[in-house]
Amino acid sequence: MTMSIACARCFANWGFRQVVAQHADLPDATCPRCAHVGPLINTEKLAEAIHVFFVGGSYLAETMAPVYQVNRSNPDPARFDSTLDADAQLACALTGEVIFDYGPPLWRVGEVDLKHAFDEGGDKREAPARGFVTHAPRVELPAGTRLFRIRKNPDPDETIATAAAFDPPPQHIERTAGRWDDGRTPVLYASDDIELCLHECRVLIADETVVATLSTTRPLALLDLTGEFALVGGTPFEDPSIFSRFLSLSRHEQWLDHARTVARAAKSASLDGIRYTSYYGQAKQQSESLNVALFGRPLEIGDLVIESVNRLRLTDARYEVSFGPVLYRDSQMQAELKEMIRRLTFRAVI
Repeated sequence: MTMSIACARCFANWGFRQVVAQHADLPDATCPRCAHVGPLINTEKLAEAIHVFFVGGSYLAETMAPVYQVNRSNPDPARFDSTLDADAQLACALTGEVIFDYGPPLWRVGEVDLKHAFDEGGDKREAPARGFVTHAPRVELPAGTRLFRIRKNPDPDETIATAAAFDPPPQHIERTAGRWDDGRTPVLYASDDIELCLHECRVLIADETVVATLSTTRPLALLDLTGEFALVGGTPFEDPSIFSRFLSLSRHEQWLDHARTVARAAKSASLDGIRYTSYYGQAKQQSESLNVALFGRPLEIGDLVIESVNRLRLTDARYEVSFGPVLYRDSQMQAELKEMIRRLTFRAVI
């Protein structure tokens, strides 16, 4: 028989209490610890709740690195803010788990071999960029593939159902650089998911929003950064898929610069564009959306045609969230990682 040890009401921190409640799958009964009546939890499920909350809830933004980790042997348990510390100590006492400050392997924050090759800058990054494009997977978009592209707040007197209205702006118009372009080279961004288009364009309720439904007129050959690499390397540091993930998801200027270098290499390889993971796809469950960056002005040259143009109204917005500890060590860990990377770079130079 599974022995119950606690219930969600044993814990004071609201977020941790919710996670414990989600894992409390024993029938309602009187809690052996606090005497409240409700669903109870056993040792195994409480240990799962600890991992979900303290590890899963502590990943640094845009990395694969949690701030905290859990095992049963670390001699130096982490400390938390005053609303959570007592709960952490109680959960660990009940399960035998230890939550500790985690110093992640550097590949989890993107410090992989390919990045170091790109970090050389200038002409020195061109060869690794060509090699990356050569070995990366490809995908062909068949003719007739439907895509969507958003425009926010167009001029009231603008004729909107034209190629010029949805192609990248002309060269003489100043614009902000995108992930796969430097602001001077035209790139058209589109997706087969209108919701992701809205997120990527940061659409607000007050915005006047227009969506074009587009269709490809010929097969388009794309670099596929969502696909599986044939060559993965012997260690995570040599795995190009990790480099690819950071190219698509990091907002740090250094990574954006590397992404634009890859885009230039892909264009030089006569590819029509890049398929990549949307930044906002991270927050969409079961997202297999098609997000593309197409080189040039594909509407102008006829690779895409406009099927229809419609006005969009935001009528509903929903968010699902998960809880975790407040990351007091976030900035400290980032500083420690930067210093570690600086030392490694200095050693490599000498």
